Amino acid sequence: MKRSALLSLLLLLALAACKSDTPPPQPEAQPPVSAASPPTSAPAADHAEPAPGSLAVEPIGPPAPTVLFLAGLKGFTEPCGCTLDVLVGGLDRITGYAEAYRAKVPGAVMLDAGNTLFDEPQLPGHRVAQEQAKADVIVEGLKTLGVASTTPGPNDLAMGRIFYLDKLRAAGVEVLAANVRETPGDLPLGPGRMLHTVGGLKLGVVGVVEPDLFTGVEGLTFSDPVEAVKREVAALKKEGATTFLVVDHGRLAHAKSILEAVPEVHFVIVGHEPRETDAVDQVQHGWTLEAYDQGRYLGVLQLYPQDQPKPTSFANARQGSQADVERVDRRIEQLDAQISRLPPATPGNEPEILLTLRQQLNDLKAERERLKNAAVALPTSGAAFVYRPVAMEPGYPVNDHMAAARDAFNKKLEELNTRELEPIPPVPPGEAEYVGVDQCATCHVQAFDFWKKTPHARAVNTLVTRNKLFDGNCIGCHVTGYRKPGGSVLGKLEYTANVNGTAFTKKLQDVGCEVCHGPGSLHIKNPLGPDGKPHNIQREAKAELCVSCHNAEHSTRFNYDSYIQIITGPGHARKNP
Repeated sequence: MKRSALLSLLLLLALAACKSDTPPPQPEAQPPVSAASPPTSAPAADHAEPAPGSLAVEPIGPPAPTVLFLAGLKGFTEPCGCTLDVLVGGLDRITGYAEAYRAKVPGAVMLDAGNTLFDEPQLPGHRVAQEQAKADVIVEGLKTLGVASTTPGPNDLAMGRIFYLDKLRAAGVEVLAANVRETPGDLPLGPGRMLHTVGGLKLGVVGVVEPDLFTGVEGLTFSDPVEAVKREVAALKKEGATTFLVVDHGRLAHAKSILEAVPEVHFVIVGHEPRETDAVDQVQHGWTLEAYDQGRYLGVLQLYPQDQPKPTSFANARQGSQADVERVDRRIEQLDAQISRLPPATPGNEPEILLTLRQQLNDLKAERERLKNAAVALPTSGAAFVYRPVAMEPGYPVNDHMAAARDAFNKKLEELNTRELEPIPPVPPGEAEYVGVDQCATCHVQAFDFWKKTPHARAVNTLVTRNKLFDGNCIGCHVTGYRKPGGSVLGKLEYTANVNGTAFTKKLQDVGCEVCHGPGSLHIKNPLGPDGKPHNIQREAKAELCVSCHNAEHSTRFNYDSYIQIITGPGHARKNP
């Protein structure tokens, strides 16, 4: 199957189906998966990806001194993989891309803007062992990338500053933090600046953080970042730097405040919650740079000092590139294929998902025309730059060493997370507990048959395919009642239970009925109320419930009104509460 067809099929399954009497054809639900004896082989890949190396790695202008950077890796060793939109990223692909780029442009410096090791500033106890092991993979990735420095974010300190410093120093990565000191002792957390010679250019790099993001972090004190930048820029000037870049683990507004206060700074990397955008915002003589997080994008900054040995400012020379046109072309091809798979609709009665896809298609075609007519245009005199955040799409080269390190970590997940099975929280007296989808099917036969044809019924199989069945970061959105009273925990998705004096096998793998409707034991005991309507059950899944899993990290194009149609159909229609 061609790459475009595979990607289109994946998007079709992951996004939504048109509202019709017959759902789109899909494979039958997989057999139940027991954590004690998981499947020995993964099924054919819905997530098949283009061959590594099928996408070329090219600068978009003439070769130039280059800065590569990551911002907010958040402990992601690989893409989430839940939907097409988040198949970008992965340490193996990032390192493969950087290697290929450096082969064409030797000497490119690699930086990191923080929130690198973990996805949140406080880790729940059941994930600590896994996250510690994964940190080793992340640090090996930084080492393989040749990262010169990183600036800490609050997530990096989830296991404490000693853990953080030991890991980074062992990998030879400097912690660049001009306004952060350790207590007690009042010692700098790391150097405040570094001087790099990049293709003959003297690049001074300063690292600072936005103090407000570190509320509650122990063992560190924070000073004014603006004063720290002024101090370090002055020192770098004496050391011969001619171009100044600040790695700011802060928000966009914070980055702009640095440019406003320190006009000598040419560029500021936004480290905290960077947007998915190639926009560069100018403030004074400088520019903000953003590369979307989770390793989904790699920032690429090309510098052209030209006839300016000590440039006051750099002009933006980028209006578009062939790489951008090709990216938009691939997305257009995917949307065309998806629309072609939807059932015909009469004018004026099109389902919302079709209207949404058509609007996206029109927007992309307009963007393509704009990009086709644009080019990199270096000025005849004066310094210039070209910046682009490159989406780490399937098809870019991969680094075999990091692929092996990631795979070894995935294989270790079962051992890490089942040494001691977490107890299932008890059900408070009088409250409902989970019974499993098979019990629901005894009455709701038609709804159960429809559910089996939806992606929800194959949610665990998605993890099996990607060796993530025992991943504590993933499992909760692929099973029923995870870590809830009477529900499931890692290693215990199917077990013998006793409800209302009846023993049965409770099967909680996949996204079953009770994820949306709540635990069903009381409903089974007393299904109808005095008014004859369903009793002791949540009848409709609210958007607030859906977004607990279908959020920006896992399902970037989630739209409740569109998605809800893929899980409603014959015998399972939406009801008004």
